Amino acid sequence: MNSPRRLVVALIIVVVLSMAGGIAIWATRSPGPTFSGPPEQVRLGTIPAELSALIWIAEDRGYFAENGLDVTIKMYESGHFAIRDIFAENLDIATAAEFPLVVQSFKRKDLRVLACIGRFDAIRLVARGDRGIQKRSDLKGKRIGVARGSSAGFCLAKFLLLS
Repeated sequence: MNSPRRLVVALIIVVVLSMAGGIAIWATRSPGPTFSGPPEQVRLGTIPAELSALIWIAEDRGYFAENGLDVTIKMYESGHFAIRDIFAENLDIATAAEFPLVVQSFKRKDLRVLACIGRFDAIRLVARGDRGIQKRSDLKGKRIGVARGSSAGFCLAKFLLLS
């Protein structure tokens, strides 16, 4: 057998053995500790978007309950409204984009970021062509609906300033 062929065979054997070892370790691992005791009540606010997928997956697969949490999920149109409900003590935790979080952090020094669960970069402006809106300049004098204090509101303001 020539040298390059031996090397390929040896690499294949190493890869197969490594995979078999990894599978054996994964299959024989012990499950983590299970939670015991009364579940902690948590009120969570989020938005109906793909950014919240991890929340819905955790709820669906019972991860919250497995870890001692009884989570009540409330839907919001915007993270801005969810943050407002945290301050009103109607929520314990919420998902929100960076902009409303930063705006609210100037008002309340006790606001904290726990984690980043996603990234969103698809804010869209939707307009009615039947109202003569085909380009940016056609928006002048028109009414535009947006949640104030939200990332969408910030992006709209920047868009209009640059128009």
